[in-house]
Amino acid sequence: MGLRWHGEAMIAKLKDRISGLLNRKKPVADEPRKTADGDDALAVLTPEGEAGDGSGAGGAEPVVTNKIAAKFGAGIKAAVKLKPSAPPKPRDVPMIALFAMAAFVVVSLGAVAGWLMSDPTARDSGEPSVLAPIKPAPPPPLTPEEVEATPVEIIPTSPDAPIGMMALRAVPVRSLIEQGADGLLPVIAPDGKRAWKIYARPERSAPGRPKVAIFVGGLGLSQKTTDAALARLPGAVSLGYSPLSQNLPALVVAARARGHEVFFDLAMEPADMATNDSGPYTMMTTVSATENIGRLEWIMSRAPGFVGMAAILGDKFMLEEGAARPVLEALRGRGLMILDTRTLPRSVIARLADGIGLPYGISSVTIDDDPSPAAIAAKLAKLEELARVQGSAIGIGHAYQVTNDTIDKWARTLDQRNVQLAPVTALAVGGQ
Repeated sequence: MGLRWHGEAMIAKLKDRISGLLNRKKPVADEPRKTADGDDALAVLTPEGEAGDGSGAGGAEPVVTNKIAAKFGAGIKAAVKLKPSAPPKPRDVPMIALFAMAAFVVVSLGAVAGWLMSDPTARDSGEPSVLAPIKPAPPPPLTPEEVEATPVEIIPTSPDAPIGMMALRAVPVRSLIEQGADGLLPVIAPDGKRAWKIYARPERSAPGRPKVAIFVGGLGLSQKTTDAALARLPGAVSLGYSPLSQNLPALVVAARARGHEVFFDLAMEPADMATNDSGPYTMMTTVSATENIGRLEWIMSRAPGFVGMAAILGDKFMLEEGAARPVLEALRGRGLMILDTRTLPRSVIARLADGIGLPYGISSVTIDDDPSPAAIAAKLAKLEELARVQGSAIGIGHAYQVTNDTIDKWARTLDQRNVQLAPVTALAVGGQ
């Protein structure tokens, strides 16, 4: 860049010198003299007979040094040594122009060649570069799908900390989502992966031990209740969140960071809908299948990272096979599972799910119908006995503080009785 600047400066100066020579007044006499720096020069006398000193005083032209004359040839000397009385010959003007053009071309070509051969990022001292090298773009960040999926167990920091905490993998997994009308929707990945398995809490290997799973629902609507549940419940307890919760994506992330797999509550039409309104996104027997699936997709789009739906209420909808089947088929097509909370023993949910290949779980015991420590402890003991007979059993509860405390105390003693606390997904039946 510095060479190009100097070349342009030389060209500008040369233009000024040649312009002065072509436009000067006719000299009347000339004689050699010394310049201020001792260089031989051709002194150009003004019409008044005064020799110019190169400063421009008195209207005199600048002197032309022997150095310049030597550089640009005898043509310039001839131009300044014109006889005062003789008019310039016609051929002298073209000669001057030719020499000027030749000098201009030579200097210009030199400057351009220097610029092309120079380092485009080089700069003079103190001169900022306008052609600084472009830094390569940083590599794209890893997507959750490319991050190692192995959960990280969290070591309790105090004896009162929940047991079984672990950080589950980040969500969403790119291949398990698509853009829907209201947000991201779960999909089955091209390689067959399904959300209910990928987002599940890994099961601890304990061959031969009876397994008990606990589901606690009704979270998300109250921040205080939700925080209390996360602070006490063991990490292997599966949690159910209302799709109407504020900031549901952050709630899902917080639950998974402590090891809890997440379900969304799926309200189904109760028999007493007039007095027990379950909200605008309830699965209804009085609307079309298209309408119910539209409501279902709105619920599924609230946040990524959940494993399935927990059917709540529904003592009317769960009896209507024609209304329930399209909803269950939509869940299967999205790679999810369903948990039948068994609020109604004659529910068709489990039978239909088994028939269409939808993974499902069935609750055997509601542990806090009577929300007292003794009653909850008795129900948990009953759940253990069922697991010993059947091999596994699922119990459901609500996010009461007494429920949280009783579950925490009970879970700490399971190893002594050779019983394993497992997530709901580990006890799912059917599906892929």
